[in-house]
Amino acid sequence: MTVGEISIPGHSPELLTTLRWRLALHYFPITADMPLTRNLPHSLCVVHSAITLASEAPWSHAMWDASGKIADGVKSGHTQLRGHRDLCLRTSTSLPGDLSAYLLPLLPTLASHNLTLPHLHPKALRQRGTDIKGRYCLVSLRWWGAGGGSWGVVGALSGHLQHTYSTCIPHTCNQHYLKQSLQRQQKPGVTVSCSDGCVDDAGGGLNTTPATRLMQHYKGRMLLYASQSNLGLRVLHCFSLTSNWRRVTAHSNAETHLQTLNGLRVFSMAWVIVAHRYMLMLISTANPKDILKHQANPWYWWVFNAYPSVDTFLFSSAFLTALLLHQRINQYSFVAFCIKRYLRLLPALGYVLWGCLSVLPALGSGPVWESSYGAMFARPCSTPQAVWPTLMLVANLWKGGEMCMGHLWSVCVEWQLYLLTPLLLLPLYRRPCSRYRWIPVVLCMLLALLIPTYFTLAYDLPPTPALGNTNNTRLYYEMYYVMPWCRAGPYIVGLMTAILCCHLYQHDLFLTQGSCLTQRCVRVVGCVCVAVVVCVLVGPFYLAGAGRYWAALYSAVARPAWASALAFIVINTARGSPGTLSWLLSRPVFTLTCRVSYCAYLIALPIQCLAAARPHAHHYDTLTGVYWVLGDLCLSTGMGLVLVLLVEMPAARVLGMITTGHLLRASQTKQSETVKQHEAVRQNEPVKPRPVKTQSTTRRPVCGICVSVCTASQARRAADTPTVMQTVVRGYALYAGTM
Repeated sequence: MTVGEISIPGHSPELLTTLRWRLALHYFPITADMPLTRNLPHSLCVVHSAITLASEAPWSHAMWDASGKIADGVKSGHTQLRGHRDLCLRTSTSLPGDLSAYLLPLLPTLASHNLTLPHLHPKALRQRGTDIKGRYCLVSLRWWGAGGGSWGVVGALSGHLQHTYSTCIPHTCNQHYLKQSLQRQQKPGVTVSCSDGCVDDAGGGLNTTPATRLMQHYKGRMLLYASQSNLGLRVLHCFSLTSNWRRVTAHSNAETHLQTLNGLRVFSMAWVIVAHRYMLMLISTANPKDILKHQANPWYWWVFNAYPSVDTFLFSSAFLTALLLHQRINQYSFVAFCIKRYLRLLPALGYVLWGCLSVLPALGSGPVWESSYGAMFARPCSTPQAVWPTLMLVANLWKGGEMCMGHLWSVCVEWQLYLLTPLLLLPLYRRPCSRYRWIPVVLCMLLALLIPTYFTLAYDLPPTPALGNTNNTRLYYEMYYVMPWCRAGPYIVGLMTAILCCHLYQHDLFLTQGSCLTQRCVRVVGCVCVAVVVCVLVGPFYLAGAGRYWAALYSAVARPAWASALAFIVINTARGSPGTLSWLLSRPVFTLTCRVSYCAYLIALPIQCLAAARPHAHHYDTLTGVYWVLGDLCLSTGMGLVLVLLVEMPAARVLGMITTGHLLRASQTKQSETVKQHEAVRQNEPVKPRPVKTQSTTRRPVCGICVSVCTASQARRAADTPTVMQTVVRGYALYAGTM
């Protein structure tokens, strides 16, 4: 091959032609079983493939040039030879006259390379005026994880990379013909799988769900009702972008230790996004083995062991849930406790699920689309049997196949542990003097330590998935990683931290006063927490090959120890001497990002998969990785903000109106006024105007509830002297009301 007047070494036409003949059986479906060749479409495929292979025309060379061939850097993991999809789809030619006039002169050339065509359909060679167009197909030879998707990432993390190459074949051939021909050329034990349908140039369009059509049908009626009803205007005001923007960007007046949770959630979300980006780069870059070499670099251990980031989410969720339950213990209802939480999670989750199935597929295409984005989102969510477990937040327990939207396993685990919270806290809150009140918490904590130990020893699991082989890594994710009984440790520690904070506030205690810890002891405990964090992050890499008992010890203790370090930060910020870390985490800049963290987490991985499904693999280096991570953070935060303004915040405001009874009272008032007007018209009496209520200058708490803890606090409240506990409750009400 020449570029201008310069010949590229190793790419001469003679060498490329020789290579094409040597690899012909692996790229063109020209061999198949005898019964299928009697089929006319299959015979046309064989004839067109033989003409494409033996022809010396420019279009034939273009189709071979568009196919993926051996490349440099195979030892570094460059095993995905994707060719050039656009060049293949642009290639076409016309063959006027009978096909026999083109095939018969090429038979001696085929025979000289030991290629003999099977018996063809009698009408195949008599076809006149046929066309040959390029069709792009991707062939994947995998020893493990033939389905691709998230399990392909798991296999790449274990060092088992998929071997993929592309081929440009005539458009009269399809996936079945190519797969049948290739399986006859491979050695026993090797799996050959084409992509789910050869990729054509046609793209998908946006799908319209029944809910969307229903909203469009009733749009006019809703606006007409809203214009005639004050209740409708109040509901529509919940969807106001300006009002929602003010709520999202409002400064939080919560306590400092509650604002510290903002920083923890933001850093955890960024940590998860970084880890997902590096995992996806293992299947989308041209040198994935160079990424795996970072496992020997201590500076990258926090990337390959990013699993404590989810434990941070569980800890913060448990802490806030315990405070909320303590605040509303006198008006507790298990049904309301569950339904309100579920309805807060469902709207954003449902819209992201709809977008992943309808909107995002229209934004991408390419040779690896089906094996990356399609295998992670489209194919697992293609059946209602897989979608319903996700909507019911039990997808991590679903055994019917690969999880739909697999990154939502953490939301499912948090929801399942949330249902367990009343069982643990109600004995403590309603029976504070009972000697048995701590039994549920202590029993669950023991189980949270023993169950991971059992699974690690029984299945010989590694301390972290980055250090196991393929089978152990898969078992780690299926049996341990996504199960609530193995992830309950940080959640229980968060509940106990909230109980301790309430106790310190009720008795007006500080860590550095009275009989509590001295300042020096607090510093020592802080240093111990730093050591615990370092051990949790780097421990698995030193425990690699140390035996399953060390792995079991790490699996049982690491997550509760991580949560205990976070507990010290929160307690020291609330009732101690906050340090630089607490000051940094409680900065107002994290308030906005924390409020969009849930939606950003939902949308981050689908957006990252769009970039991972690009037609051409890029070469990884540290600077490229930094660019990708910064882009992921900015794009995920921006899309999460849009989702908050359009979906999550309106749904939360409507839910708040329903739970506080505003909608019910407004509808009842409207109904009574209508009845009075009808009676007045019927009796020819003037309608009395509705008296206008004057707004009080005193402002009620956001939640409208301020629960007293003891008789002394009730007396202080009667005297209009707020206690420290009331101040904390009001601060939490402001914090929770803006989330």
